[in-house]
Amino acid sequence: MIKNYFKIAFRGFWKHRVFTLINVIGLSIGISASVVIYLLIHFDLTFDQFHQDGNRIYRVVTNYTYQKEYHGYNPGLCGPMFGAVKTDVTGIEIAAPILKWPQPDVLTGNNQTTGTKIRMQRDVVLTDENYFNIFSYHWIAGSAKTSLDAPFKVVLTSTQARIYFPSLEFDQIIGKTIMYDTIQTTVTGIVEPLKGNTDLTFHDFISYSTAFANPELKTQLRLHNWGGTNINAQLFVKLAPQTISTHIEKQLEDILQRNYTPRPDEKGNSHTFYLQPLSDIHFNDHYGTFGNERVANKTTLFELSAIAMFVLLLGCINFINLTTAKSAQRAKEIGIRKTMGSSRSQLVFQFLSETFFITLIAVIVSMALAPFILRLFADFVPTGVKADLIGQPIILLFLTGLTIVVSLLSGFYPALLLSGYKPVLVLKSQAAGNSGMTRSAWLRKSLTVIQFVIAQFFIMATVFVGKQIHYALHKDLGFKKDAILLVNSPSRNRQKSKNALFMQKLSVIPQVELVSNGYDAPSSDITMSTEATYHDGKKEIKIEDMAEKFGDENYIKLYHIPLLAGRNLQPGDSDKAILINTTFARRIGFQDPREAVGKTIDYFNGDKTMQVVGLVADFYQESLHSGIAPLAILTSTAP
Repeated sequence: MIKNYFKIAFRGFWKHRVFTLINVIGLSIGISASVVIYLLIHFDLTFDQFHQDGNRIYRVVTNYTYQKEYHGYNPGLCGPMFGAVKTDVTGIEIAAPILKWPQPDVLTGNNQTTGTKIRMQRDVVLTDENYFNIFSYHWIAGSAKTSLDAPFKVVLTSTQARIYFPSLEFDQIIGKTIMYDTIQTTVTGIVEPLKGNTDLTFHDFISYSTAFANPELKTQLRLHNWGGTNINAQLFVKLAPQTISTHIEKQLEDILQRNYTPRPDEKGNSHTFYLQPLSDIHFNDHYGTFGNERVANKTTLFELSAIAMFVLLLGCINFINLTTAKSAQRAKEIGIRKTMGSSRSQLVFQFLSETFFITLIAVIVSMALAPFILRLFADFVPTGVKADLIGQPIILLFLTGLTIVVSLLSGFYPALLLSGYKPVLVLKSQAAGNSGMTRSAWLRKSLTVIQFVIAQFFIMATVFVGKQIHYALHKDLGFKKDAILLVNSPSRNRQKSKNALFMQKLSVIPQVELVSNGYDAPSSDITMSTEATYHDGKKEIKIEDMAEKFGDENYIKLYHIPLLAGRNLQPGDSDKAILINTTFARRIGFQDPREAVGKTIDYFNGDKTMQVVGLVADFYQESLHSGIAPLAILTSTAP
């Protein structure tokens, strides 16, 4: 019987090829959009969902409130808190520090000539064995208990081990030497990279005790400074069962109060801790991930899912309208089938099977189009999103459910309508006037109106988004960004003499117009901030969210940042001279920002006194979403 249904359906499709093609194209467009959006949503919602006891894993982050008005968020902690958590906090089952090493140069082996050298390697961290007890890694060589139990040990992922030692087996890599800048380590373990979608992209795990065994690294990571918060020093904890996170947060705040006495200029500020769930890390832009990687937005995902439903609804409405509009052409077929003994349920099943067949074709077409669509929008789609039926079997489950739902949505009403024809009226050619066609026309008109309303909404939304993109591409950021190249020097070679020599070599290249020595571009994802205080003779005005940029006398010239008043930074300036922007001047009370030139700024970075030598125009230091913060430009070239 079912075989007969599909045979009849195929004959009908072939007879009305154009009509069938229009239906397939209409459904394919809606299903293609739904499939691609599903891939995007599924990709983001599955981040770090595979860890055992993931609901008990948290990252300890820091929140600040300045003058009860300004708020700051930092994913890091003060260095000494790592040790205090293990000894003074109850309710924590496991605690693991993660100290991110900012892009060291890597040399495998002791020989500069034969070893593999990789510059500015990302995702290198210092941690201890507890990290591998919190997160679900599979060990290939070595042991989680002993691989990081002493200084100068390192564990690699298998992928990274292949990069460092391409010709060796994993068991042969154990015991090999790897140099990170000036620190020599020994490979003691190899693990498989995490298989699922994850923000934990680290691939070199150096023993945490190495930081205490190397004075330079210990100072760089500020492991004994209770008063500072280091974005690269983060802590993960796994709570004991039934433990309440607020109980842990209170203990952390008590530890800080016992060990740190706020300075007089910090009066009115608050400093609290928050246990951020592992499931929140991929979506919370207050704290970010672990190195300015992409942070997803749940609101955007919900909006995308709504778009997918509306596009799919358009395809279903289009199918219903076309099918009901041509229903009269099948009236005699239905009348004869009923006369020959077919029941209404059998007819409904036949028409639904036809719809299912069309939907199945549309789904197959959509899956063929999905990779092409992902490549077409590769600049907007996150890396890692792909239409892989073999690697992602859950997609088959989604497609199966989608096929059934679309078949019912598109075919159920036309099936009821067609199967409701009365044989006597059909054979007398009176079906149109006495079989509910008036109600059918009313519904079809209503669906057409809905279809056009949804289409108009999408058109307006497209125009609006187009204007937003045009605004973002053409907005004046306050500085020039064309024909400028950024060259990063290794941190261990960032000496003044070497920078000067390098700049001198660049400046003699005929195609180079101007060279500047600085820390980062005017607008970047590197956020550096500090605090300062201005005394106007009557009151004290404190700035807690002041951004910092570091550059020489050519910095504002290179980026064409207008100097509005005063003078530029000069080679002979001490580290007490700063340029400020208009927002800074207005924040400290000057209606005419130019009057701020020559004024003294106290408690800069907590303990320095700085003099304002010049005023520059405002420019965006981050994205257009962030606004313009008070800014100081310093002569130093390193933070």
